[in-house]
Amino acid sequence: MRNISYIPKILTAKFIFMILDLKVTEVAKEIHVANSTVSMYLTGERKSIELELYLIEKVFDIKIKDYCVNEAD
Repeated sequence: MRNISYIPKILTAKFIFMILDLKVTEVAKEIHVANSTVSMYLTGERKSIELELYLIEKVFDIKIKDYCVNEAD
């Protein structure tokens, strides 16, 4: 049996993929990352700021020009 990730961010991303009928290969080409990066993000194994920004842009129909990653250690 597969482990199901109940992380809200991942569930939201999967829901957006389903509603917008996005495919892993299409998204990977648009944000210039490997297919495995998108797949691993959707399983909760990897972080991807590019993918998160892409989903925000798609949902709100905006274009994010610049962004700053502020990671607290």
